[in-house]
Amino acid sequence: MSRLIVFRNNLKTFLQKPGYIFIYLASFFGIVMIFLMPFFMTPDEGAHFYRAYQISNGGIVSENIKSTTGGMIPKELKSYIENDFYTNVLDNHQSPPLSYNKYFTNRVNLKNQTFVDFRSSAIYSPMAYIPQAIGLKAAQVIYPSLGVMMVLARFVNLAVYILLISIAIRIAKKGKWVYVVLGLFPVAIQQAASLSSDVMTIGISFVWIAFIINMYLQREKISRKQWIIALILAIGLALTKQTNIILLLPVLFVPSGIFRDIWHKFRFIISVLGVGILAIVLWLLVMKLNNYNLQISKEALVDQTGQINFLLQHPLSVISILWRTYILGPWTDFYIRTMHGVFSWLTYSLPLSFTVFGYAGLLMTFMYDDTNISKLQRQDKSVKRLAIIYTLVFIISLIALAGTLYIAWTPVSQGWVNGIQGRYFLPIIPLLIPMFMVIREKLRITTSKPYAMGILVCIISGINLAMMLAVTYKWFY
Repeated sequence: MSRLIVFRNNLKTFLQKPGYIFIYLASFFGIVMIFLMPFFMTPDEGAHFYRAYQISNGGIVSENIKSTTGGMIPKELKSYIENDFYTNVLDNHQSPPLSYNKYFTNRVNLKNQTFVDFRSSAIYSPMAYIPQAIGLKAAQVIYPSLGVMMVLARFVNLAVYILLISIAIRIAKKGKWVYVVLGLFPVAIQQAASLSSDVMTIGISFVWIAFIINMYLQREKISRKQWIIALILAIGLALTKQTNIILLLPVLFVPSGIFRDIWHKFRFIISVLGVGILAIVLWLLVMKLNNYNLQISKEALVDQTGQINFLLQHPLSVISILWRTYILGPWTDFYIRTMHGVFSWLTYSLPLSFTVFGYAGLLMTFMYDDTNISKLQRQDKSVKRLAIIYTLVFIISLIALAGTLYIAWTPVSQGWVNGIQGRYFLPIIPLLIPMFMVIREKLRITTSKPYAMGILVCIISGINLAMMLAVTYKWFY
């Protein structure tokens, strides 16, 4: 009986720790997905593989040959990716190879190389591919087969994802459970268990948002350690995805009370914004000097210069384009589903009821009040100010995302934006935490049992992730 009591007490303690719940669930389901999801069957995984492989061998900057941007890749790897998986599985809808033995046992001749055009990932800086490159380099040293490379690269990418989200959960003073549930969204786990660059984009964004919210709520003076961390995160944001530079805007409004004087605050703002902007400018300069082909969509009738000219000549059209893209158009449902549970190359998904279940869990974490925030708000108006600032940054981020894809992926003068997927919103969803801090003053969820939220999150996320495994197995095998 005493053992049962000890177990129950340990379980209650575990359920009160958001970080532990995230690590265990993300690790288990992520590792299963590493082996369950066939190679290169997540969005653009082949392109991510090429770029990570290039970086793993010192190719920090991609090459430009005959107006194509990419790099030198072993011929065998190119054949495996484009024939065995892309042509047979993706294009011809065949089942993935039932036996992966040859992909693990056959050593790849790394010296017999050919140039491959992977412009969609070549434009990204090395920052987005550090984890995958580490895994690929380790595999090349240990045993250079495609299977070993893929598994090790996926493992390291998943490990870095878990590490970054765990840091965000650990440091966050507000919204810990929001980071847990978002980090456990099935689409996020699928991406983390692949070679996707989403890992660094989502992870660094989560850490930054938690970090800067903490600065708004702190009373003590800013430390040198915080300053250095802010600079590092600013560079990380800028070099993972250029539109993430918008997440630096709240720095402009950090409370003056945490600085020694106005000059101290001014130096902080200039340094953080400066390094972020400088990082972007330097990378854009690299692309310009090396004549990167930025025409990402080779099939679509896209003219980036023509699109920019159209926007300059018809600036008011931006309003109608955004309205049709986000509000009036038929894609709202698509955005909602693809942010939560649409998998592989958008080919299969969770049942709608599970998606509703997942979003109900997210809303519950937004509304959950474990610190009696209403009392804090009555004493501190800066929380409402923070909510306004972060909500505006969220809206600006949506506009920037649409603008980028309108120029890079949409035919000239089209009335809506092509290429937006719901998973692109994941890095900015935590920006809504301050808004819900204000809403909770009037309407909030509370509980006398501190482990209750842990139980609900485990049930909701666990069921959705288990269903992800089931539909993936059914689809491919």
